[in-house]
Amino acid sequence: MTRTVDWQGLEVELKVGPVVVADGIGVLRLQAQGVGGEGEVPLGVLLQDPYLASLVGPTGVRLVDLAGRAVSPVALTPDGVPVVTSGMLSVEPEGQLQVAHLAFAAPQADHVAVMIPQTGLVTDVPVVVADTEAGSGLDDLTDSLAGSLEAPVYDLETYTEQVDGQVRARVTPEQVDVDVASDVLFASDQDVLGAEADAALLVAGAQIAAAGGGVLQIVGHTDDVADDAYNQALSERRAQAVQTRLAELVDLSSYDVSVEGRGESEPAVTGTDDAARALNRRVQLVLTPEQGSGIAPAPSTTATPGAPSGSIPDPEGPSAPGVDGVEIAATSGADTARFGVSVEQVRRVDGFVVGELTVTELDGVDRALVGAFATAAWDARGEFNPQLQAAATRVTLLDGGTRVFPVDYQEGGSRSVLADTMLRGLGAGRSLTMTVVWPDVSGESVVIDAPQVRHDVLGVTTIEVGGPPFRLTDVPVES
Repeated sequence: MTRTVDWQGLEVELKVGPVVVADGIGVLRLQAQGVGGEGEVPLGVLLQDPYLASLVGPTGVRLVDLAGRAVSPVALTPDGVPVVTSGMLSVEPEGQLQVAHLAFAAPQADHVAVMIPQTGLVTDVPVVVADTEAGSGLDDLTDSLAGSLEAPVYDLETYTEQVDGQVRARVTPEQVDVDVASDVLFASDQDVLGAEADAALLVAGAQIAAAGGGVLQIVGHTDDVADDAYNQALSERRAQAVQTRLAELVDLSSYDVSVEGRGESEPAVTGTDDAARALNRRVQLVLTPEQGSGIAPAPSTTATPGAPSGSIPDPEGPSAPGVDGVEIAATSGADTARFGVSVEQVRRVDGFVVGELTVTELDGVDRALVGAFATAAWDARGEFNPQLQAAATRVTLLDGGTRVFPVDYQEGGSRSVLADTMLRGLGAGRSLTMTVVWPDVSGESVVIDAPQVRHDVLGVTTIEVGGPPFRLTDVPVES
């Protein structure tokens, strides 16, 4: 696949693929040549993931199988060295052709997508079996044997929540986990559903229905106020009340339903402040699908008939159609940097939405971008992860009253995101491409929204973190 890209003022012809497979490892060929513009771009730095290793090279490139709901980072030797062509690999106008090779776990599909930092998601890259004599090219990258390499493959997961945070849904290949806040279902210390409960249960039921039949657990949880015995009994009564009403709102005939309470024994978050306790008061719906059926990422609730759509909240920052773009001001200390953000369209690919936004420096000064599109040192689900401080974790979709977060995945002990993760800086007046992948939503256009993120500090105060809020509306979806 060939694509012409703008690497901060340098026009580059980029050829991606094929992926050549042998002995369980796929080797990707990446070719770049400057064809216009100005400047010099070190490919080995632009495409580097410095958190993976100190090696200079295209270590931030990932293979993505959207249909298979999987992502692969570059393979590592037993010593933890990325198996890629190393070096600066400088690309210049009309300069020398630069070719890099990168090793990954062998894809299971005959075509894959390749996510390239500050470039985009290149789809339909062919996967071919290596010629017996020529091999895959792995021997040119490392002395390590293919079977000794660490070549992980991670399952893609999705996360959505109602804008008011009262219904939160997590979808993995193994299960759907929907948390409904008890505060929207019940009055304090009560087990009788309130007037607002039906709307929340319809949203939760739509998430479950989208995944098909299986084993459905309905589990009540409380905060740590009152004693254990009281909380256990209250959680059981609340879970039963939800099961009874949910069965009246949603057809549960294809589910093996169980009901239980766990009191205060399994808090969703740590802490005893009001915000933490509100998150811990919940009724949880956990669906494990029928054996072998698997789960595809569910569409947002507005795509499901019968689910309330909710209303899109007012923008917190500048808002304009995507093609026109917005201007944002990112503040760091006493310095304020202006950037333009725009997007002409997004693409619907294998049940996901792929956005490639253009970010442009507006002050005519070299600028740092770290934090401008992130949720500070947290991932989108609120877990602390300082490696995402330069990632596009805060760029979401709004589908009615549902906020759709970027697709993510568990990588070791932390969570990474299927988006650009190392947006470090922009040259004066230059532009870059910021890629974000979301689960699919309904409709022929989308709203891209980066909200203002706020974090509670020790239950004493709330602070604003991350970059400035903005919104891009009326963004067409290309199928």
